[in-house]
Amino acid sequence: MKELKQSKREALHRNILGAVSFRDWVAGLLAGFGFALVLTLIVTLWDWLENPSQIFHGAGGTHWGVVAETALSWFLPTLFYAVLVAWCGTFLVSITRKTLQKPHKD
Repeated sequence: MKELKQSKREALHRNILGAVSFRDWVAGLLAGFGFALVLTLIVTLWDWLENPSQIFHGAGGTHWGVVAETALSWFLPTLFYAVLVAWCGTFLVSITRKTLQKPHKD
């Protein structure tokens, strides 16, 4: 009896993890990367245009170190969370799709 429960549990784990294809995981990664890139560009450009205390550009031109630091400080955390959210969404959509496609046993 205990072995039967264990085999059912293993089959369930295989079905859940196998519901998401490699292509879906890559799509989630690319979606998160694209979102992080666009958000970083918007925020960095906004900061450069606003130029608080003239830290982004001044009479000598653009201070690229500050611009790069701002971009990196936005890109990395946004990438992490955006990919995480995209993968969770991909996982939920795949599980839902797989559940809806299962034939019903009457």
